[in-house]
This record gives sequence, C-alpha cells and structure tokens, in this order.
Amino acid sequence: MSFELTVGPTDVLLRQLRDVEIVISRLASMVGNDDLAVETLFHDELVVLCSKRSKWAKRRNVALADLIHEPWVFRPPTGFLTGVMRGAFEDQGLEFPRATVTTACTYSLSVLVGNGNFLGIHPRAMLTAPNEYPQLTAVDVRLPTTRGAIGLIALKDRSLSPVAKLFAQSVAPVVEDIQPKRIARAKRR
Repeated sequence: MSFELTVGPTDVLLRQLRDVEIVISRLASMVGNDDLAVETLFHDELVVLCSKRSKWAKRRNVALADLIHEPWVFRPPTGFLTGVMRGAFEDQGLEFPRATVTTACTYSLSVLVGNGNFLGIHPRAMLTAPNEYPQLTAVDVRLPTTRGAIGLIALKDRSLSPVAKLFAQSVAPVVEDIQPKRIARAKRR
C-alpha cells in the first residue's frame, strides 16, 4: 500500500476531498457542508511558540499584551490559524501584531522560531513529538478561545475503500500518542 500525504489549509484540503478519500484537519467551519461525514478525534488549542532559549520560555503567566511588540512569524493573513489567533488578540482588546516574517511552511516557522528571537503560533499538538521540534516550547500564555476540534472528514455519499477504512480505524491509536496533554498550569486554576 502507498499513501499520498498532502499538507495544507482546511479549505484547500476540503476542495481536494473530491479526489481523496479522507482529510484530517481542524473542524473549523463545517457549516454549509452537509455532504461531509465528520468524526472528532481530539481537541487542540493554539499556542505561542518560542525557542527554548528565548526570554519567554521560562516566564510564567505571560499576558498576550506582553508579546505584541515581539518579532512574529505568522502564517499568511488569509489562513485559518491566523484568523483564530487574530480573534484571540481581539478578545483581549488587543491589536494583532505585525508579522516580521510570513510563511505557510511549518518547517520554516519552526526553524525561525527555534533558532531566533521570533514568536509563532501553531497547534499544541506540534509540541507533543519532542524529537520532531526539540528546540521549541510554548510560552505560558492563556489562549482559551483558540481550542478546537481536530477530526477525520470524508464525503457522506461515498463509501470508503478498504484501504481508507483501515487507515481510519488506525488513526485512533496514533492520536492517543500525539494528543496534546493539558499543561500543568491548568491544574492550578
């Protein structure tokens, strides 16, 4: 068996769903997509990423306002994650910071943040594979409005092939290993 893995924004992946059998993505806006079958796998929130050497790495109870004037690496302004993060700033009455660097590439974001003074945003699940991004950590800042479901999406009116069914059944045990754990701060509330 062989699989083709495509990484991209949810809206792009959903358009490709006519050509592929399964999409795993943030279940952002499924309104108006009555032709989709959706299975929630886990919930994840966005985090502010920094280098483990950053001055923000060890600080506790950081306010989002403290980070506004820092150098940021953001995804493109039209991207879903940028929209969610923009909402997090606005919910706290803050202007969205200006991007120093804009990139759609997760690898570029991780290299810039991990090796410099940049901050970035990404789902917490990115940090659950410590060998993948060992130079990154999350800034201790609360972003409760960014929590959302991650799920498996397929077309309702199309039967999955045996290979796709096997893949879908195999996802749950893998998700158990990568599912973001609640951070220690949550226990102190």
